[in-house]
Amino acid sequence: MTFAYQVKNEICHNKNWTGRYARSFLYGMLLGGKSFCRESISLSTEHKPVSRLYSRMLFSAVEIKTSVTTREHIGGGDRLTFVSQVDAQEDRERVLTAFGQPLEGPARLDRQQLPRPEDCFAFVAGMFLACSNLSDPQKDYHLEFVLSQEELAVQLLELLE
Repeated sequence: MTFAYQVKNEICHNKNWTGRYARSFLYGMLLGGKSFCRESISLSTEHKPVSRLYSRMLFSAVEIKTSVTTREHIGGGDRLTFVSQVDAQEDRERVLTAFGQPLEGPARLDRQQLPRPEDCFAFVAGMFLACSNLSDPQKDYHLEFVLSQEELAVQLLELLE
């Protein structure tokens, strides 16, 4: 089990993130996921608990009418990947609206969704689960967030600063 896997496991079980600050936490997972737009809302991860948490939190935060599907894929090097996605366009629109996102165009970080410092911490924890990697500090220190949009990466950097 890698160091990043252990850290993600701890975050998944943090009751503050999944309870009191669940909305901000989920917002980070959504923005950091594979896609967050009208055509597709999905998260791809090698960590099954992250995939389960993403689906469960979506149902808790927004009234999903159809389903959130999770599929397992075997990728290069026999790596198992879990892809969770919101199936119906009507549900995707509902999720986008609930999190202050435009129905057309790229997703963006809406700071009004994060009114308190604790919300920002929860958001970063959620984004960490969705799109980051962390090396073991006993060997080498490296933290990265991989985002599909440069503008979103700049907004995350501003938030971290």
